[in-house]
Amino acid sequence: MTTDSTRLYEGEWRTLGNPSSDSMGSIHEDGTAREFGFKGGLVTGSIVATRAMPAIVSHFGPRFFEGGWYGFRFIGGIYEGEPVREFAELDGDVLVAKVEKQDGTLCAIGRAGLGTGEAALGPERAWDPTEDGQRGVDDVMLDIPLGVSPDPLEFTPTLDGTARLREAAREDGEWYTSASPWGGPICPPEQLMHYALGLARRHPPSEVDAKGPPIWSHHALVIEAPILLGRPYVLREWLADKGRGSRTVFLNWQFEVTDADGRRLATGRHRRSWFAADS
Repeated sequence: MTTDSTRLYEGEWRTLGNPSSDSMGSIHEDGTAREFGFKGGLVTGSIVATRAMPAIVSHFGPRFFEGGWYGFRFIGGIYEGEPVREFAELDGDVLVAKVEKQDGTLCAIGRAGLGTGEAALGPERAWDPTEDGQRGVDDVMLDIPLGVSPDPLEFTPTLDGTARLREAAREDGEWYTSASPWGGPICPPEQLMHYALGLARRHPPSEVDAKGPPIWSHHALVIEAPILLGRPYVLREWLADKGRGSRTVFLNWQFEVTDADGRRLATGRHRRSWFAADS
């Protein structure tokens, strides 16, 4: 695909890794993915979104990690070794960041901007809270009630602990590895999704409601302050919404990250989707 001169940012072609390829029963493992019509295991959404982050940081700079937001939808599968690149365009005060294949197929579409609180939420923002409870919440996954909350997770992100994500996304920026405007390196934003996913997995849907492996279909984050490596944090998570799509059922998990003093540094959401059992 040729370069588009209207683009605000355009990255280099890179091939992404799939470190979850040995996760049996997941959409990232070849055998399971092929059962559901894919050519092979899919690269995880967190890796795809991390690949898009340079487009966001290039435009907003350090301000993004002191008060910024993004929301990504994953709309097409990426296979390990398949060349992709990130690019960005402006839509008013919002940056539209996308990941594409060489034939122009879009794999992910994200929107990002500055602001926290109400400024980060609503239609075409990180997520829209007014949609909660509007998509069949009373008819699906009755054994997983809204508000259910796993025990909090205490974690300390490290350089080694974030290497798997960075290396798979081909993200070698110094802010994540050596030095940042805040002193030491910071935690890649999508690493938080991995911590949150670990908690959400404690509440799987029953076979009455869902079938097949789950797919991460949406990630969103509102960042209030940078999360530095080597410091302790707490992640708390709860089920904020659930419902039905045309052929799927989904759980929308919301989480927040606080530091040792209880100060909130980030709030996020991630959606886990399954094929509906009756589809």
